This record gives sequence, structure tokens and C-alpha cells, in this order.
Amino acid sequence: MNYTPLHNHLHTSIGDSIGRPEDAIDRAKKLGMDTLALTDHGNMFGFVEFYELCKKNDIRPILGMEIYVAPQHSSIKTPENRKNYHAVLLAKNNQGLKNLIKICSISNSEQSFYYKPRLSLEEIAPYSEGLICLTACIQSELCVTLFQNDTFKVATLHKDKNEVEKLLVSNWEEVLLNNISKYRAIFKDDLYLEIQKAGMAIQDVYIDCMRFAAKETGIPIVATCDSHFPNPEDAIEQELIVLIDKKITMEEKANMIDGDMDGTFRDHSQYYIRTYDEMKQYFTEEELENTNVVASKCSVTLDLGNIYLPKFICPDGQNSKEFLTKLCNERFCEPKVPSDKQDVYRKRMEYELEVINNAGLADYFLIVWDICNFCDTEGIYRGPGRGSVAGSIVAYILGITSVDSIKYDLPFERFFNSGRWTETRKKLPDIDTDFEKTRRKDVISYISKKYGSDKVAHISNLNTMKLKAAIRDVFRVLNIEGDRQK
Repeated sequence: MNYTPLHNHLHTSIGDSIGRPEDAIDRAKKLGMDTLALTDHGNMFGFVEFYELCKKNDIRPILGMEIYVAPQHSSIKTPENRKNYHAVLLAKNNQGLKNLIKICSISNSEQSFYYKPRLSLEEIAPYSEGLICLTACIQSELCVTLFQNDTFKVATLHKDKNEVEKLLVSNWEEVLLNNISKYRAIFKDDLYLEIQKAGMAIQDVYIDCMRFAAKETGIPIVATCDSHFPNPEDAIEQELIVLIDKKITMEEKANMIDGDMDGTFRDHSQYYIRTYDEMKQYFTEEELENTNVVASKCSVTLDLGNIYLPKFICPDGQNSKEFLTKLCNERFCEPKVPSDKQDVYRKRMEYELEVINNAGLADYFLIVWDICNFCDTEGIYRGPGRGSVAGSIVAYILGITSVDSIKYDLPFERFFNSGRWTETRKKLPDIDTDFEKTRRKDVISYISKKYGSDKVAHISNLNTMKLKAAIRDVFRVLNIEGDRQK
């Protein structure tokens, strides 16, 4: 027998995990598992990499996210509504994936983001189709609200189960069942009560509470390990990355008074992907088998082979290929095209147009041309074009770039190689265009209005730790200074 790890964080849970997807997949394979979930905190940065690596290694991927649930509507940004609870959402199917993307996008929007990307249950409800909800860790609403007068943090520190039980509200059964009913109203038969065991007394108490709730409601329990790193030997690195993120040294951690501790400094050694034998020490066979039941309900396919672009609306009923060719012919003149080399330039232009049109990239070029034309019309400064796009004479003639690729002997194939453009793996060639910072919003506003806000997305950059910086941060956490560093 085996179980499915449904609650796992990788390095895209920034500052909270050192796990690499390839290591997690390797761990799963060694343990004889055929399915693995990714549930990063408040983001979906790791989805594509995780999905592709799972497929490559014959592991079935489950795509999910551990979301932050705000007590009130996310637009309310007050100290009282800064609190957030955890819940895990897993995509059952492609509709669920679309809804998960929507939830992620809205929670990270300017309207909703407040210290964390979060949404209230009421805001999540319209996008619940195709999603499975696990009630998450002890940071869930179901657990936190069981304790009196904000004694939850104190409860996390107690090592004695009896002492934790004393901190429960007197009517904890009623509070727990009422909160469960809110989640059940939204997720119905796709709600599962989640329990974990990682050496904390509060978890023992919470497990008892959830088993009581399962009997009362008939909602199944799933056991998870809330892994933040794949292998048990990675625990010290996990602790270091958390302390680096919190800018706290090992010594400061040791000297922290109990009231300052918020779970950041828990014992990290048990938050790895556990074996089935380790899990069955704490959980029943049914609680472990239910993880397989959840896994069997999940089947998502990422469409990574197609490109989805808005159509460029051409004048006079022309199609995009015709209009792009017409634009190039109209702009094929001096001073861009030297009079004594027109044959050379025209031959190159016609070659590029044939490649561009055959690849279905006419709309792409027209959209970029339209954005550049808007900037020029509105007096918005923009760059000459960076990178390999300088190798395109079509981009030069259209005014997308100001670099003559023939004059400087720049190959078009460096920009776009049709031999690498396949039906199974298409990738748009990069056209890097810079706009003046103070007018960037004007450009985005124009694109959104013309092509639709649902067709416009911002790109996030994830910075990795470089070797020197990582060593310096580790020295700081370990309180190694001066000559000792050398």
C-alpha cells in the first residue's frame, strides 16, 4: 500500500521551502509513488516546470495552491483583516485549473493583496467549480478559531497535549462544525478534512477534533505531511532558508521569547515527504487511502503546445497576412532602404514575410507594431529594440526596431528559426521593447482597452540566490563574521 502526498511546497514557495521539483519527484519515485501534488503558498509559479518534470518521469502531477483566506472581503485592508487562514485547493480538471488561476490572479491583485495574496471565502465561492478543498494545516480557520482569545500562538508552543486542550474554547465542537459548514456549502463533496503530525502537541489535539468532526459530518479525512523539503536530510538547509528570509540568526532564534514566536521557528525536521510506514504510525489506513481517492479525482492537462493571441483587426476586410505585407510594402522606402540595395532588402523582406506568415505570426507582428505606433503617436519614448529581434528586417521596416539587420549583418534565424517551430512546441520569438517608465501605465491601458484586459498579463521575475550572496547569508544566520568568514 501507499499514499499520495497532497500537500507539498517547493522552492517557488519563496522563502519557505528549499525543495526542487526534480528532488521531490525523485523522492516520490524512490518511495514507489506514482502521483505528486504541488501546493505552493499563494502562487502558481512552479506549475509548468513541475508538470513537465512529472510527465517526463512518469509521475502524475496534481496542481494546486495553498491559499490565504481573509476573514472579511479582501478589499478591506485593516489590521483586523490582516489575519489570514490557510486552505489547500487542488484542480480536479481543466475547469478547476482555470478557476485556480482566477483565484490566484485576483488574490494577487492590487485590490486584494494585503501583506499576502488573499481572498475571503465569499470571493472564492464563484470559482469553486472543479476544485477540491483540503482544510490545510493548523493555520486553517478550522484550527485557529478553536482557541480562546488569541491563545493559538501559545498553543503552538506547548509540548503537553493536556495543556493545549485547556486552551480550547468551551464550545469548540459548535465552532468547528459551524466553520466546516461554511466550507462544505462551497465545495460540497469535494471538501476533505486535513490532518498532519510533525511533532507538535497542538496537532495531536487538532487530530482529535477533526476525527470528531468527521464522525459528525461524514466528511472524509486525509492525512498529509505538509512537506517543505523532499528528503529528511534537507532539514538544516530548510531552517537556514527560513531564517535568511526572516533576517534572523540562529542565536537570535534561540533567544526569542515565547511570545515572539509565530510558528516560523518550529522544528523543521519533520516537514519532508514521508514514507508510508512513517505515516501509518500516526494515521489510519482509511485516512491514508483517502489521499489516493482525492488523487484519483484529479486529472489536469496543461496545454503547452499552442499560442493564444488576440486577433488584430485589419482594415478593409483584409486578413493579417495581407495587411502585414501591405504595411511592409508601404514602408519599403528611403531612408530605411538604400536605393542601391533595394533588391537585397526586398528579397530579405519577402523571405521573412513568408516565414512569419507560414508560422502564423502575422497577428503577433501587427500587435507589436500597433503598440509601437501608439507610443510614437503619443510621444512616448521607447527603445530601439533589444536582443535577437534586431535580426529582423521586417521589424526594422515596420519601425518596431531602429536597427538595420542587413547593414550590420544580423541573421533573421537568430531571432526566429522555423526549424524549431513545431506543432507540439511553439514559442513566440522575443521582441523586447522598452518604454519610458513614467508612461508605462499609458501603454498598458491602451493594450487592455484595445485587445481586452483578459488578453493582457504581467510577467513576474523570480530571482535565485547566487553563490556569493548565499554564502554571505548563511554566514550571517550562523553569526560568522569578519576573519572567520575568510
